[in-house]
Amino acid sequence: MKRIVLAALAAIALQVAPAQATPLAPGGSTNNIPTITETGIIEGTVSTQFSYGSGDNRVSGVLREVVVQPTGSNTLDFLFQVALRPVGPNGSGINAMLNMFTVSGFGLPTTTDIFQTSSASNLDDQGFFTNPLKTGTQPVMAASRSPGTGDGVTFFDPTAAGETSFIGIIKTNATGLSSAPGTVTFDGNTLVFNTLVPAVSIPEPVTMVLWGGSFAGLACLGVYRRRKAVTV
Repeated sequence: MKRIVLAALAAIALQVAPAQATPLAPGGSTNNIPTITETGIIEGTVSTQFSYGSGDNRVSGVLREVVVQPTGSNTLDFLFQVALRPVGPNGSGINAMLNMFTVSGFGLPTTTDIFQTSSASNLDDQGFFTNPLKTGTQPVMAASRSPGTGDGVTFFDPTAAGETSFIGIIKTNATGLSSAPGTVTFDGNTLVFNTLVPAVSIPEPVTMVLWGGSFAGLACLGVYRRRKAVTV
């Protein structure tokens, strides 16, 4: 099947590829998507079925998401992969093609650094999670981030019926995650799923001043919040 070259993909301003990827700023785009080996501990997984269109143009597949704490780090990586069902009565149409998809929930102050990998089979499932990611065959060609707060990250990786994309990796500065309804847009078709997104913490300093007849003391309360594993 001849692949579609998106006019939108050609129109985005592609950055000059450095030796390593740099954080993707709001409104930015890049065709430098380095391939890395992802290792670490699985903190959460989501697998969601999706479909849109009809007849020969029906697109049907699954979106897979895995959140990983990389080896040697306390921050989180968000891994995404799409797989389209083969052509068939309950699958995709003969003309099915997914050119790009956008995930939300990555607005500032979250930083996003984009990588990819064809497989992520060496992740530590903690004896609890089932890793849904499969070996992909369709590389990520480019990525972009929405302007403003940069909430949406788009992966450009054309995938036809029966194919599986590479795994797009969003490395963040987040140290916590939450499960919440979020939007995922497939070639302009916006659907609402439960997704795993960075948890944004707003510092709430607590200061307690103790007054006495002969002294004044200052006590500071420190709160340690342990990140919990999440699965949907």
